[in-house]
Amino acid sequence: MHFCAPEAGRGATPSIASAPRRHRCPRDTRATGRRVQRASSLTFCCARRRYAGDNLGANLIPDVAPPDGALRVFDWDDARFGVEEATRYFEGSKRFIGRADDPHNDDLTVEIWGTQTPEGQVSRHVNVTEGGYERVTLSSAAHVRQFGEALIAAADEWDQMAGHDRIKIS
Repeated sequence: MHFCAPEAGRGATPSIASAPRRHRCPRDTRATGRRVQRASSLTFCCARRRYAGDNLGANLIPDVAPPDGALRVFDWDDARFGVEEATRYFEGSKRFIGRADDPHNDDLTVEIWGTQTPEGQVSRHVNVTEGGYERVTLSSAAHVRQFGEALIAAADEWDQMAGHDRIKIS
């Protein structure tokens, strides 16, 4: 269990200052069954505290340049646990592979993404998604190149085999 401030009341603008009393707030109130009616206000209360803590922690993080190639950089996460625990997510370029000629499969997206620490350390990944669902995640440039080489080799083999297919005439 952890403690958090209760919600100020219906229609009130939520703020930590508006809730001086404290109550016991279980993290998963939906699992208890008896506290389901309070789950939304308690969840809101906990989210409010988390947001305030992350904002305070983010203000303590020095100005860190975004990673090279980042097209979208998000706010710092987990800053409420200390600057050394904070990370921020970023998105890089995306490449789309349309498969309109294949009615049984969705389009593919290849996207670069990653995380950054306040010290500036960057961890990059490449996701291959199909129809919005992650199918493959690669964690190094070497893995991405090997994956690409394997796909090119498979395409070459496909072309070679297709040249030997026999045409049936009925």
